[in-house]
Amino acid sequence: MEPLTLSDPADPRLDPFRELPARERATDDVVAESELAVSRWLASPHPVRAVLTTPERWPRLASLVGPEVAVFLAPIALIREVVGFPLRRGAVAWGPRPQPPGERRPGPHRAVVAVGLSDPRNLGALIRNARAFGVDEVVVTPGGADPFSRRAIRAAAGHGFELALRVEPIEHTLARLADALWIATSPRGASRLDALDPGPRWALVVGNEGAGLSPEVLARCGAQVRIPLAPEVDSLNVAAATAICLHALCPSPETTLGPSLSCG
Repeated sequence: MEPLTLSDPADPRLDPFRELPARERATDDVVAESELAVSRWLASPHPVRAVLTTPERWPRLASLVGPEVAVFLAPIALIREVVGFPLRRGAVAWGPRPQPPGERRPGPHRAVVAVGLSDPRNLGALIRNARAFGVDEVVVTPGGADPFSRRAIRAAAGHGFELALRVEPIEHTLARLADALWIATSPRGASRLDALDPGPRWALVVGNEGAGLSPEVLARCGAQVRIPLAPEVDSLNVAAATAICLHALCPSPETTLGPSLSCG
């Protein structure tokens, strides 16, 4: 589809991109901002309905856009007026929420399970970490931050479109990954992270930024690990702690990282 140049901020074709800060609740539609996140979405198997960008950025996105995607070009000032905030990396995409992945493949499996994370920026950074270290799957429990919210997608730099990413209750994940070693991060963990041998199938579970993991979830974990810290510091940001754990748990991510997405 040939791009259309728009000059009226009231044009109804811009409605999917309008006043984005007021639309943080999870819906059936997803909006991603920044050229990088939009590029990763366009390159993924997940469909995109429309892209809004500037004429200057359009040539860098053009090769990724299929004929089914509507493309609107506008000056950055008009885009900022429509989206409702000072967008800096002038590209926005809109489309349906990605479908949950299909069943995992047999053999080694590495998962990160985020329980009750409330900050979309923390969740997005965690997703980016998981992709960086070659994790096969990220699970997010309902009721917390939405992994496909605009802010989470931005913090993840669009890597959530490349991962097997699902939202499901922790009970379902515990049953589905019952054959994996469940590893909890806890300041009171009995094992040092650098002394753990997780085997080929494991799930690293991290909890809410304030409350951590519930006793019920901790009781289901076969290992509880701690990251050695200075005595004056009681904990790390959840995304930082996840990155440290994945660095220790994932061997040679640069040789194993590749397409891990299986859509059902």
